[in-house]
Amino acid sequence: MVLYDGYCEKCGEIYTDIKKKWCKPCQIINLKENLGNWTSENEKIDNFIQTIQLDINRYHNIIFEWIPYNQFDIIKEIDKSDFVTVYLAVWKSGPLEYDHYKKEYTRINNIKVALKFLSNSQNIIDEFSNEIKICSIIPTDSFNICEIFFKIYGISQNPNTKDYIIVIKGACCKKCGDKYIYEYVHYKKLNWCKQCSINELNKVCIKSGSEEIDNIVQKMQLKIDGCEDIIFEWIPFNQFDNIEKIKNDGFVTIYLAIWKDGPLYYKGNKETYKRKSYNNYKKVTLKYLQNIDNQFLNDEINSYSIKKFSGDALKIYGISQDPDTKDYIMVFEDGYCKKCGNQYTQICHKWCKPCQMNELKKA
Repeated sequence: MVLYDGYCEKCGEIYTDIKKKWCKPCQIINLKENLGNWTSENEKIDNFIQTIQLDINRYHNIIFEWIPYNQFDIIKEIDKSDFVTVYLAVWKSGPLEYDHYKKEYTRINNIKVALKFLSNSQNIIDEFSNEIKICSIIPTDSFNICEIFFKIYGISQNPNTKDYIIVIKGACCKKCGDKYIYEYVHYKKLNWCKQCSINELNKVCIKSGSEEIDNIVQKMQLKIDGCEDIIFEWIPFNQFDNIEKIKNDGFVTIYLAIWKDGPLYYKGNKETYKRKSYNNYKKVTLKYLQNIDNQFLNDEINSYSIKKFSGDALKIYGISQDPDTKDYIMVFEDGYCKKCGNQYTQICHKWCKPCQMNELKKA
């Protein structure tokens, strides 16, 4: 009988991960055998590291380590507070990653990491352990849950100051090195840097021709905190098609329309903002504001959400202006009922309670 190559060559048991030829019991044995090859010279820290190492469950789990300080080439300081200083550095030997062809762990050399120095930490090991546990060491298996987190490679110590150091993976922007990258997990990992995103938006977004309006737009863009946030824009009026009036109460007029290019989205693999071709010709609501000043406009705009996941809060895409009437226009998601012109009771389901009640009364 010929069996699939699913058994570990060392112990003869079925691989924990057959596809990657990874055997958890054998890897645990290897890690235990290696315990004598390193020490932080602090028993509590050593035990802490060993506990994490022996808790691996998947081939892709990070092997948490004690990393000698001479392994780092410091590039520059990127953040500082009273108790924490963060440096961008290169880890010369690099982390351990499992090579399923060789069926062993090998090191990935010369990778950029962030070193988070904890000042006066030599006597506060318990607090340090809590700081470590804030970071995610083992990648989540629940890919339907959105999480933002840093992963850490291990612990080090400055031999001069005796300050302990958290060695963080993927925490520095490849472009600027000055800000953290957020890892967003939702079926795939996206790297996002707020400062670089702001800089890019300043270059690619169209200007209105009015300094006051451009300032309003920029202030809204500065509110972004993640790659899923809506990018508030100045949208030229010629971008709208199939404009249809659904409500006019004298002060505000509501239209439905098609936004031809559609909104900007973050493209994670390119670390840039693009417009999705399949999202062109997006349905939007246009809210005309008549005879209002810029302060009122600013206050009105700031009352709306740019968060993609904010329940039934009406989401705003940007601002425009009718070239004929000079009325400013707030551009929202498709959130208004076509029958009555009022905002949907439940936007995500396009459900309008008053209209449904009227239909039920007629029935």
